[in-house]
Amino acid sequence: MSTAAGLGSPSLAFLGGRRRTRRSLTIGTTMAFTFGQYAALRPFLYHLTSTENAARLAGGAPMLTAAELMRRAGVPLETANSAIVRFEVDGATVTVMDQRPLREANIAFQRGWDMRRLRTELRARVYFWPGDAEGPIPMGRNHMERYADEPDLRPAIVRVKLLDLLAHNPGLEPEFCRFNSGAPRFSGGRASPRGPETFQRAPLCNFNPGQVREVTFLDAVRLPPSAQWASTPAGPWT
Repeated sequence: MSTAAGLGSPSLAFLGGRRRTRRSLTIGTTMAFTFGQYAALRPFLYHLTSTENAARLAGGAPMLTAAELMRRAGVPLETANSAIVRFEVDGATVTVMDQRPLREANIAFQRGWDMRRLRTELRARVYFWPGDAEGPIPMGRNHMERYADEPDLRPAIVRVKLLDLLAHNPGLEPEFCRFNSGAPRFSGGRASPRGPETFQRAPLCNFNPGQVREVTFLDAVRLPPSAQWASTPAGPWT
């Protein structure tokens, strides 16, 4: 989730949608954890959006993925290739962020994945940065601060407790990622892997809770009444 190549960064969404389930594939050592165990380490989730979207989301409209919003707007996915994209959905202006093109040279595709599959997976999710009451993890905070001076955006940040979000969306299971999935970069001279293990369910994770960088939901998620809003990752929260 980064402005560098952020097709998979926290997408902004509202209006309704389908829900699907998926079995994650995991190879190697399993470091399974429960949602309670994860919430003990990272009790809060953070999501960056725009003030235009925030009013609808705070009013109970569900957060949708970039793919679903573009489908409803009749916008071809391949035309969304900048940091901030705006279009009309049912008469309302919608803002979708972090849609810059991916750099294929930075990616090591695994087990049958290619660029088309990765784009599809990234745009099929709603993203949150994990954190605690003080704010998101440093990667998330840095991402949000980069948007603070964006002239074409009035940022709004939602903070919600993970367990409240799950209770408000029964049957919805998050998938965890140990990367900024939409911003692959070389690390230690190696391209960043992307494949079936990029997004993993808690019972099958082959990384531990402290390694999680993104918490994602397929298709749609609704914010509970306890969600709070601010203009910066440090608050104040209302």
